[in-house]
Amino acid sequence: MINRIIAGFFRKLFLLFVFSGFICTACAWVNVSIGGGGGFVPDIIYNPTQRGLVYARTDMGGIYRLDTASKTWLPLTDWVSQENWNMLGIESFATDPVNPAICYCVVGTYTNDWTDQNGKILRSGDYGDTWQQYDLSFKCGGNMPGRSMGERLSIDPNCHTTLFLGARSGNGLWKSVNSGEIWTKVESFPVTGDYVQDASLAYTSDPVGIVWIAFDKSSSSSGFPCKRLFAGAAQKSGSTVFESDDAGVTWSVVQNQPTGPDVDTLHIMPHHCILIDSIIYIPYCNKAGPYNGNYGEIWKYNFIAKTWTDITPHTHEIDEAGGTSTLQTENPYFGYGGFTVDACNPNVIMAASLNSWWPDAVLFRSTDGGASWSRSFYWVSYPSAKFNYTIETTYPWLNWGVTTTTWPTTVQPKIGWMISGMAINPFNSDEMMYGTGATIYGTKNLTNWGDSTKSQVLFQSVAAGVEECAVLALAVPPTTGANSNVKLIAGVGDIGGFTFTDLNTPTQMFLTPRFTTTSSIDYAELAPDQVVRVGTASTDLYETPVNLGNSTDGGKTWNKIYAFDSTYKSGTVAMSAKGSFIVWAPESKVPYGGSFYGLKVTNLPANSYVASDRVDDSVFYAFTDSLFYTGSATAFTASAHRFAAASVKIKAVPGEKGHVWIPAGSTGLWYTFDGGQQFGRTDS
Repeated sequence: MINRIIAGFFRKLFLLFVFSGFICTACAWVNVSIGGGGGFVPDIIYNPTQRGLVYARTDMGGIYRLDTASKTWLPLTDWVSQENWNMLGIESFATDPVNPAICYCVVGTYTNDWTDQNGKILRSGDYGDTWQQYDLSFKCGGNMPGRSMGERLSIDPNCHTTLFLGARSGNGLWKSVNSGEIWTKVESFPVTGDYVQDASLAYTSDPVGIVWIAFDKSSSSSGFPCKRLFAGAAQKSGSTVFESDDAGVTWSVVQNQPTGPDVDTLHIMPHHCILIDSIIYIPYCNKAGPYNGNYGEIWKYNFIAKTWTDITPHTHEIDEAGGTSTLQTENPYFGYGGFTVDACNPNVIMAASLNSWWPDAVLFRSTDGGASWSRSFYWVSYPSAKFNYTIETTYPWLNWGVTTTTWPTTVQPKIGWMISGMAINPFNSDEMMYGTGATIYGTKNLTNWGDSTKSQVLFQSVAAGVEECAVLALAVPPTTGANSNVKLIAGVGDIGGFTFTDLNTPTQMFLTPRFTTTSSIDYAELAPDQVVRVGTASTDLYETPVNLGNSTDGGKTWNKIYAFDSTYKSGTVAMSAKGSFIVWAPESKVPYGGSFYGLKVTNLPANSYVASDRVDDSVFYAFTDSLFYTGSATAFTASAHRFAAASVKIKAVPGEKGHVWIPAGSTGLWYTFDGGQQFGRTDS
C-alpha cells in the first residue's frame, strides 16, 4: 500500500512538501510501514529445488520475493512507471526449477477497455532484481475475475527453455521454446476457456481462459521436453481438463473427469493442479473466484491407472468435536481454492474454502492422501466450536477495529477470505503460508495440527514488506497542539487509511467511521488539529453508512457526521483555513458547504474538485468542466478563463492568500496569485 507509492504518488508527496514550504534537492526515500499487506495475494510460489526461495504474487501490486534473513518481502516490480501502471498486475509467475535464479512474470492488469496495453513477459536471471521485457500479442488480467486460478504460466522441468501460457479472452494456449522471448499459439488445444462471470458488465464479461498447465517430469529425461502434460480451462460446461502425450503437439479430453452435479449452476472448474508422482490433485469450484463460489469438490487422478478418486473434504471428514451439528458433513456453501501437497510427505495435503464468508474461511488437512480430513474449526453445538489453530497479528489494523471477539459473530482476526494461494514449504513440513484478500498468514508448526499433546498450530501475519493498496489521499498537517506528533494522514483503498505518529510502526486503521476507501482528506491550515475525511463506509458495520468524518486532534480519533444518506460518498472535501467551514463534493453529487451540522447545497456542478484557501477562512476554490471557481462555502463564481483540461486536482499554497496551482495535464502547470482573477502558466 503506502510502501508501494509509485510515480504518481511520489509526485503527490512532492507537491505536499513543496506547498508546505519544504523543498529538498536530494531526498532519500524510505517506506512508510503499514505492515500486513493490504490487498489480495492470489498465490505463494516456492521454488522446488532451492531452499528458502519463495515469491508472493499480488493481483495489482507487483511480485515480491521473501528475504529469509529479515523475514521481509522485497518488491521486485516497484520500478514500473505510472505510464506503464498496467504492468503492476501480475497475471502469473513461474520460478525455474532447473536454474532457480531465473523467474518469469506475466504482467497486465486488465483485459477490458480500461487499458490499451497488451500484456508482457518479464524474465529475470537474478531472482527478479532486474528484468527483460517481451511483448505479448494480447492483454493479460492480473486483476480480472479468475485471477485466483492458476498458475497460467508453467516451465517444463526437464527442458526449462520451454514454457506454456494459458491466456484469457478466447486467446487459448501458447508456447515458447526460447525462454519466453517468442510465443506461438497452440492451435490444437481444443477449448479457449469460455466461462464468464457476468456477461452484462464490461469488467466481468471477458472469458477467463486457460488457467493452468502441469508437466509430468517422469515422461522424459533431462534436456528433453516432457511428453505428458495436463492443462485446465475455465469452461462454462463440459470437460475442463485436457492431456497431451506428445509434448503439447496434440491434446485430448481426460476421460471420466468430474463436471459437477448441475451443468447450469454447479458445473465445476479446476482452479489449481498439483502433479506428484503419478497423481494430479485438482480443487474445483463452480465459480472462477476470487470473490464468488458456493460449491466445490476435490479430486485426484491417477494417470497411470486412469482412475479418478473423489477426496472432497465434506464427504470424508472426521468430526473431532464429537458434536451433533450437521454443519460439518452437509453440502458446503463454498467451493475449494487454496490447495497444497507436502513435497516431503505427499500423503499430507491441505485445502481452503473459496469462499466461506461466515463465520470464517475453513482450512482442511489430510494425512492420508485425502481419504479423511480434519478442519480448522468444528461446530460442537452452535455457537460453540472447537479449534485446531490460534491466530495472531502484530498489525493492529488486521482486526478491523474489533477488540473483543465473540465467536462466531465478531471473529477477528479472521483466517481470511479469497484464499487461493497456499503452499507448504517443500523443504520443511512445518512451514506453510497462504494468501488472503488482505494479508499473508504463515505457520511454523503445521505438523502440530490435531495433536492434543502439542501446542496448537499458530498462524501469524507474515506479510511484512507487501503493501499493495492504492494511496488516494495524503495530508501532512503542521504539527502543533493536539496533533504535535502526527507525521502523516493517509487515505487508501480497501482498508480506509491511517494516522501515523511513527512512520516506521504499523498502526490502527481509521475508525468511527470506518471506511473501506478514503478518497479525500483535508485539515485547517491555521488550526491543524481540525481534520476532515470522506470516503465509502463499511456497509457491514453501519445500518446507515456514514461517509463523512472529522477529527479535533489531528486525526488520532474521529467522529461520525450524520449529515447525508449513504448515496453521498467519496469525492473530495476541503476545510477552511481556521476550520469553520467545509465543502464536500460527493461522487456524482452536487457539492455541499457550510459548517459540519449546517451543510447546504452549493451552486457548483457535480464532480467538482474542491480546495480551500490556506489563509482566508471564508474562501474556497473548485475546478470542473474546464472552469476554475472561487467562492464561499455555498456560493461560487466561475472564472472567465476556460482551460483545455476538463478535470484537474487543484492545490492552494499554505501562507499565501489567493495562491492556487492548477496542474492541467498536457497543457502545462498553471497558477493564480489572486484567487482566480488572472492565470499564468509556468514555462517548464
